[in-house]
Amino acid sequence: TGSGVTVDGVLIKDGQVDGKDVSAATDLGGLVHINTTTVASGDAGSSFDVQSVFSSTYTNYKVITNLYTTATSDTRCYMQFLYNTSTTATTTYSYSMIYQRLSQSGTQQEANQGTTGAYWGYVRPRYDVDNSNGGTNHTVAHILDPFGTTTYTSFSYLNLFTRSAASYSGWGYTGMGVLLDTGTSFDGLKFYAASGNIYGTVKVYGIRDS
Repeated sequence: TGSGVTVDGVLIKDGQVDGKDVSAATDLGGLVHINTTTVASGDAGSSFDVQSVFSSTYTNYKVITNLYTTATSDTRCYMQFLYNTSTTATTTYSYSMIYQRLSQSGTQQEANQGTTGAYWGYVRPRYDVDNSNGGTNHTVAHILDPFGTTTYTSFSYLNLFTRSAASYSGWGYTGMGVLLDTGTSFDGLKFYAASGNIYGTVKVYGIRDS
């Protein structure tokens, strides 16, 4: 009817639920899924791009990855920003990382920091050999204002990589940093392997401002 209907205290009226437009994902609050990029194991390569996922629609973003490598020894997967869809940003990144290695006999912790024009951090993908033996890998990153041009793009991330059997059974990475560039709108991400080939899934979500 013209006055709508109330269900469990929520008003449904004129295409809106409790005053929010259900036809527009941006009005629903929280995380808004933007893109899922999946590279199958048969298409593994030295790198892959996640293009055109950052825009003026959202200021901040959450990225969740599950990455694998065809290598059978320790390798890194580096992360970069893209602009103009596919151009790699090589402006200076300033970053700090802590990575922990856990084994059955003890622990080790190391730190790394510095500046580079190559990447904003790295994670450790899961080896193929562990895919069916309990190994796991995931990264959760928060990226602040990559599309804006008035402040540095900043970021933080957590990564967990575990093996089913190895000299070290687990790795944990914590990283943060900034991209020292205020004049470029970054619209995507690149992932590339230090050695071997990589594949997997990257999911990008916009974080609604209000």
